[in-house]
Amino acid sequence: MLERIPLRVLVAVAVITAFEHGLLVARSIGCSPFLFPSPATVERACRFPALRSPVRTLEERIYMSDNQTIGSTNNSLMVDRWLAYGIFRFTLGINRLIHGVSRLFGLGTGEFAAKTSSAFAGTPLPQGVVYAFLVVLPFAEASLGGLMIVGLLTRWTLALGGLLIAALVFGTALRSDWSTVGIQMVYAITNYFLLRNLADDYFSVDTLLARYRKRLAL
Repeated sequence: MLERIPLRVLVAVAVITAFEHGLLVARSIGCSPFLFPSPATVERACRFPALRSPVRTLEERIYMSDNQTIGSTNNSLMVDRWLAYGIFRFTLGINRLIHGVSRLFGLGTGEFAAKTSSAFAGTPLPQGVVYAFLVVLPFAEASLGGLMIVGLLTRWTLALGGLLIAALVFGTALRSDWSTVGIQMVYAITNYFLLRNLADDYFSVDTLLARYRKRLAL
C-alpha cells in the first residue's frame, strides 16, 4: 500500500511528525516552540534554573565581624584557609619590606651595593652587573613587600619575587655559600606555596577590586 503513496506525501508526513515531536520536547524543557530561533530568541525563551555557585553561597553565609557567623563546618574550614593564607602572605610581605627599607635607609643603596659586591669578586659575574643588581635590589624588595602586605597584584608579585630569589640563589651558589643558599631556598619554597594556593587569597585588595569590577559589570 505504501508503494501507491507519492514520495512527496511521505516526506511531508515525516516532516510534520518530526515537527510535532520537536514541539513536545521543547515544551517539556520549558522552551518556546520555535523551529529555528535566533540565538537571542533562544536565550530569552529558554529559561533553565541557574545553578547557584557554592562559592557565592559560601560568601553569603559568612559574615566577617565581631559576631562572626559560620554556616557549617565546611565554611569554617574555608575561613581557616583564608586566614592562614592571609597571615602567611602578610608575614612574608613584612619580611621583604623590612629587608628593602633597612637597606635603603640604613646603609644606603650605594654603600650596601659596594660592600656586598666585594663578596662576588671571585665569581665569573662582572662587577658592574653585580653592583647594578645590588643597587636595584632594595627597591625591588621594598616594593614587592608592600604589595604583598596589602595583597595587590599578588600573582605577579609572587612570580617576580620567585625570580628575584632565583637570581640571588644563582649568585650565592657561584660563591659556594651553601648555608645562605639554604636560607634562600626557604624563601623560594614559601613563594611556591603562596603562588600554588593563590585561590585562598581572600583577604586582599585583589579580592576587593574583583568585587568592585564585578559590580560595575552588572
